[in-house]
Amino acid sequence: MVDQQSADVQHLASRIGGSVQLQAIILRELNWTLPELNVLPGLSIDLRPEFEAQAAMTPELLIYKIQSDVSAVIPDEVEIFHFRAVHQVVCSFPEGMEFTREEVEAFGSTSVMLMVFPYVRETLQSIAAKAGMPAVLLQPLRLPFVPAGDTDQSSTKSEDHAPADA
Repeated sequence: MVDQQSADVQHLASRIGGSVQLQAIILRELNWTLPELNVLPGLSIDLRPEFEAQAAMTPELLIYKIQSDVSAVIPDEVEIFHFRAVHQVVCSFPEGMEFTREEVEAFGSTSVMLMVFPYVRETLQSIAAKAGMPAVLLQPLRLPFVPAGDTDQSSTKSEDHAPADA
């Protein structure tokens, strides 16, 4: 089920989503720390991702800066590595078009996060493998599914079911 707030955010983001053209996704910063610890093979690793977004607008560009921080903690709460990446997403839009702050934030928290996430995930996996870490897999982001034109909570479908024509 999707709550009304999620439906409202997706509705706000839709006007920007229908107007912008993605120009670039750029990796601006990458930091990785791996303390000299002996981690036993097969030990469970708890990944704790955090994301922060900032937005800026020019007359024809919408620019987002997404900072991703991922800590990996073993069962005794010892951090065995920390990953930080900063990506910049640049979108253009038609001249003269204006967006509200709420629309910009909604688009950033939905569409932009979904655009950047595969880059974050791949970079994390690649760096972890090069550092000799066991397989690290950042779980996918999940946004509630809101059928087109439907924002009523009682009639939303479960996100576990695909539409019949998919």
